[in-house]
Amino acid sequence: MNIDLCSTTNFLKPTVNVDCQTLDNYNNINEIQLYKKISKLYAVKQDNIQIFQNNYNAIYSLLSLFETKLCYIYSPAPVFYKQIALKYKYTVELINRYVDLQKNIEANSLVIFANPSMPDGSFYDLLELLKIWDEKNCTILIDESFLDFTSFSSSKEFINKYKNLYILKSTEYFYSKFNISLVSILGNNKNISELKKHEPSLNLSHLDNIYIQNMLKDKSFAKVSRTLNITNKEYFCRILENSKYVLKVFPSSTNYILVQLSIRYLEEFKHHFHQKNVDVKECSEFDFLDDSFIRVSVKSEKELKYISELFLANTTFCNPKSQDNN
Repeated sequence: MNIDLCSTTNFLKPTVNVDCQTLDNYNNINEIQLYKKISKLYAVKQDNIQIFQNNYNAIYSLLSLFETKLCYIYSPAPVFYKQIALKYKYTVELINRYVDLQKNIEANSLVIFANPSMPDGSFYDLLELLKIWDEKNCTILIDESFLDFTSFSSSKEFINKYKNLYILKSTEYFYSKFNISLVSILGNNKNISELKKHEPSLNLSHLDNIYIQNMLKDKSFAKVSRTLNITNKEYFCRILENSKYVLKVFPSSTNYILVQLSIRYLEEFKHHFHQKNVDVKECSEFDFLDDSFIRVSVKSEKELKYISELFLANTTFCNPKSQDNN
């Protein structure tokens, strides 16, 4: 069995009933209707949304607009934040959120914060920081790509309170469809209107448009998916905590888990899992982490049973309840 623990997409899939033979009947499904669906999904007005095809394009377009050239990235964080900021000649300063979350920052700067975070999946209450950033007239980007896996509230409720606040939302990971993703930037009317001036119309295929709109019709998916991801994550964490390879398991609110491996068994772990065709995400590319850190993702019951045999020797756990993995 080949298992990809690198992927952060949901192991569950929504039910989508689209007959490709009848695509002509969907000619009236257009970008306007897509905006209506996304507006309903995130409970914001259409004037507060600009849609992109992926996270990279969204952040690339957004960072091209700002006049400030000082960017603070709360890290560890996705590498492409820094890559895009450096491309636009920002001076990038990294803030280690594990040890220096309250670090003082300069006024009129750009701050980028992934919430839940990457690669550890921590969720932060940002109320105090939002107030501080706003008082310093900072431009704020909060990436909520993985918030759908949690029951926490979005910071989108503040887009009309803080004048320079942008929220990034994504369907790619929670709704999990290979090569079909939709990213939305949420902001106040003025900011989104300015963003639209610099961003061409969404280049989304007719089929992708249809798929995205139909996947959102699966009303039971969100609740079922969160429940099963939590169940399987708890089971996976017990496996990890009892493995000789693992030194520390970081608490996570998402469908992925940051793990620090024991240096003593590091090479054995890499060799063992490579032989068994199990891919894990090495985290040395993330700032403030080294090659002893890996990220693993929550999987189906069948896959977790197989993984448990690799992580554990002669250890038995109660398996999660039987599941319908769609």
